[in-house]
Amino acid sequence: TFAGDLYLSTDSDILKSGTNPFRLFTNGTLSLSVSSSQNATFSKNVNINGNAVLGDDAATDDHTIFGQVTHLTTDALGYKLRRSNGGTSLLISATSDAEIEFGTDNGSGTNTTQWTIGKDGTDNSFRISNSASLGTSDALTINSSENSTFAGTIDSGTITSTGIVKASTTFQSTSGSMSFFVPNVGQAMIIEQ
Repeated sequence: TFAGDLYLSTDSDILKSGTNPFRLFTNGTLSLSVSSSQNATFSKNVNINGNAVLGDDAATDDHTIFGQVTHLTTDALGYKLRRSNGGTSLLISATSDAEIEFGTDNGSGTNTTQWTIGKDGTDNSFRISNSASLGTSDALTINSSENSTFAGTIDSGTITSTGIVKASTTFQSTSGSMSFFVPNVGQAMIIEQ
């Protein structure tokens, strides 16, 4: 038991024999535990001022995070993915829906999700949803056969199709006559307004 501070001289070490973990307590509460395998467990938050490097082998080191990750930055680019050699990829995998949500934070950590994109786990389709979950208010669905379904109106300029264009009920012109063209022929038919 020390009543004051403990100072170590230069190049001194703290050594612990045996297989039980080395533990540090503050105010009677466990703060840090280091096992005989050199695994360290912190009881509370770890604050790092400056850059932090996880691992020392880019090919084999993996890292697991339990809980949410909050990223606070003044950098306009926000999150960055950078690979020192080769391309950069991001894998999002889940046992059900694998998704990314886009929302608005109220400034105190509460998020309101407006859009969700990702793979729907029920049929492996890719969806863009105007909601907090895939399968609800889907704006676009691309199924596993690569067929696309839009929930609303497609507002576009010229649309070129290499196949047959079908309508379940109606082709409609909203401004004037409707013309039909055939390759190497030109205008084949016109329906006047």
